[in-house]
Amino acid sequence: MSCSQASVDYTYGHIDFTFNQGDSVILSFQFLDDEATERTGVDVPIDITGKIFSIKMVTPDNVLAAVLSREDALGIVCAEFDQKETDKLADRSKHHYKVLVTDADGREFTPVVGHVRIGGHSIVC
Repeated sequence: MSCSQASVDYTYGHIDFTFNQGDSVILSFQFLDDEATERTGVDVPIDITGKIFSIKMVTPDNVLAAVLSREDALGIVCAEFDQKETDKLADRSKHHYKVLVTDADGREFTPVVGHVRIGGHSIVC
């Protein structure tokens, strides 16, 4: 599997993106074990097997759900918003997205949120 275009390695936080209306957009998130990474000095991914992911972009008029792909052992989740979906977003406007995770016990948490600005000419991570 190849995830490209907008890629971010960040476990918890706020990450903003900018892209053009009507773009096909892939957002890639890798979840890392901070303690193990600090201890070993290399990125140690969290195995996300058994976790349910939902990535949505929220606008005043729409909630766009992404098509998800994942690499569980590497802790990677990719969200793809196709051209038809992003074409619904108003140019020169700002929206927000969130990544929601549900674990095997039904507990939910939101490890990453951010703003999406429509109308730029490059992706800002």
